[in-house]
Amino acid sequence: MTPEQYVEQFRTVLANVDTRASVATHIRAVLPLIEARLASGSPYRAIVEDLNACGVTINLNTFKVAMRRARAVHAQTRLHQGGVNPASAACKATATEQPTTAPRRDPAPVRPGRINTPEDLAKVRDQTIDLDALREEGLSLRRAAKRNALEPD
Repeated sequence: MTPEQYVEQFRTVLANVDTRASVATHIRAVLPLIEARLASGSPYRAIVEDLNACGVTINLNTFKVAMRRARAVHAQTRLHQGGVNPASAACKATATEQPTTAPRRDPAPVRPGRINTPEDLAKVRDQTIDLDALREEGLSLRRAAKRNALEPD
């Protein structure tokens, strides 16, 4: 496609967006087109030039920040709408496969992700750490690093 065709695509989509809306709103409106262009190999600079030609005044750094935020909003809305998160889909796919090594057991209890109740706080506070085992693990890692450094390639 030619740059004029890209600009025309942007203009078509942006015709439905209020001209007084924020730059972020404009970016979210054309996000699927931008993602398709990025997937086809277009550089950010070319997309910024095309957006400027459409009347969306934006510089390259602002565009990068707006893209990161728009992607985050898009991912959040997909999660709330029941869409599949690519990261969770990859985790589920690997979880169904047979592990090649035995899973390592952690002697420490699992810490809660967030502390919401006094019981969660007590779990974190009452954890016991085996300092001797931790020291031995650190020493073995150091020994392994030294061995790897001394071995010829």
